[in-house]
Amino acid sequence: MRKISNRIPIIIVTTFLFVGYHGMTQSNADDNFFDPLAFGVVLDHPATLRVQIRARAFSWPSAPSQHLRLSVNGQAQEPMEVPADWAVLERVVPAAAWRTGANAVVLTFDRATRPSDVGQGSDTRPLAAAVDYVRIVVEGS
Repeated sequence: MRKISNRIPIIIVTTFLFVGYHGMTQSNADDNFFDPLAFGVVLDHPATLRVQIRARAFSWPSAPSQHLRLSVNGQAQEPMEVPADWAVLERVVPAAAWRTGANAVVLTFDRATRPSDVGQGSDTRPLAAAVDYVRIVVEGS
């Protein structure tokens, strides 16, 4: 049998579910701040997958570090530090965490802070991090 591709068909089956704010802001058109983010992924079979998240923390000069926690089907992965500048965070999730069919993926953050509470303007929305994209690929591809 000839192997055509090592890619697993991945389909996002639910829209992002946001708590907090998302959308364009006056200061930066790509700010999508939220906490938590939950979405579904349908797989035709489990495999070891690399989850890539391009994000930046809501930050100010004395801000504590921000951490992102990834959960797949209720299985928590090791937390990742989210820097103040855009970066791609990656976590390899073993095949045992995934299942054939629908999979629940949840991103949560350590903190959400109102800019108005830390001298960063009058915005009263609780902000955690901005996420540009979440990408899921087969490990090793």
